[in-house]
Amino acid sequence: MKFKYVMTPAGMGKKNDMDAAVKACRYFRMEDVPVSPVLAFSFLEDEEWLKSFLSKALLSKSGKVVVCADEVTEQMITEIKYAQELKLPIRFYDATLHEINVDALVINKRIGPGLRKMIMDVNGISCTNGGCPYGTVTEEPEKEMVPAAQEKVTVTDKAPAELPGKTADRKSDRKSIFKKLFGRD
Repeated sequence: MKFKYVMTPAGMGKKNDMDAAVKACRYFRMEDVPVSPVLAFSFLEDEEWLKSFLSKALLSKSGKVVVCADEVTEQMITEIKYAQELKLPIRFYDATLHEINVDALVINKRIGPGLRKMIMDVNGISCTNGGCPYGTVTEEPEKEMVPAAQEKVTVTDKAPAELPGKTADRKSDRKSIFKKLFGRD
């Protein structure tokens, strides 16, 4: 039997962590057997390394992953990356348990930049193919910046003094512009 690994943020206080995990597990209990590391390993208060190890072991026995948060923690990021290595399907929900639509990520103001970046990484969206994890998702990829040394330069046969708007005496240009703007030397 496969489990549904329900990931909720920890660190908001023991009662708040437990309440969020219970709420999420109750929401997903009809589809699969929901398992939350916050609930399963709550007795390990000071053993972070053991929680991390047991969470990864539980994750390897799971069939699906559900992330329920508005922002991710460091532990959640490592678990999501481990789930990607295991090629598990990952679905994202906000703290109110509404599924996060990747296409509407642009207008979803509740999602923090860390979770936004994780969602985009999981779905294969990056800055090179049209997305920006810290702002908006665009339709077209960002254009590369061309360094000043590589800019296309047009060459003309005229000398610099003969170009329109250019004179040989640069000081007189500055004076005349200053005179035009302020009416004095």
